[in-house]
Amino acid sequence: MPPPLLIRLRGRHAARIASAALVCVLWLGAGALQRMVCGPWKPTSPYTDLRAGLRLFAALGLGWPAAIGLWGGSLLCGLAGLGPRLSAGAAVLRALLSALSPFAAWRASATPLRLRADLRGLRLWQLLALTLVSALFWDLPDSVLLQHFDGLRMVPSLLAQRLLVNVTASLVLLYLASFAGRLYLRRLARRAARDDAA
Repeated sequence: MPPPLLIRLRGRHAARIASAALVCVLWLGAGALQRMVCGPWKPTSPYTDLRAGLRLFAALGLGWPAAIGLWGGSLLCGLAGLGPRLSAGAAVLRALLSALSPFAAWRASATPLRLRADLRGLRLWQLLALTLVSALFWDLPDSVLLQHFDGLRMVPSLLAQRLLVNVTASLVLLYLASFAGRLYLRRLARRAARDDAA
């Protein structure tokens, strides 16, 4: 039987691999859902990504395993035709940008916004600023990449549209996640109270 330390290390690696796989699957599923829902309706440019909140939420919640999952999911989405049609090299570069942009946004904004690593005491203005920085760190370099590799002509109105959709999607997902978290904590508290009463 392996020593307890080795068992713990294996458990940590398994959890990280599972986290990365979960983010990858969620990203693929969200990409397919976005294409299915928005395909006939076309409310936004095909270069606008409604999954921005998932990118930020995964990065904040899971750390570097999320980067691996985002990279894999973004690359598979590109290869599966769930995004702009790019060459293999450009798809790899775009996937890398998708994986690293939320972490770069966090590093750039954590100190000036006085954000705690566990996000306790997060205020609305901090959340708004964080989502805006995250949107800038994704949309600006991605627009440059698409202009270079896909021939997209990036006009200010399209960039503003991308930023608006990105920030809105991030805020909606983060709000829903915090609401679900509060409901889950209340459920745990009720269960603990019932157990104590019994």
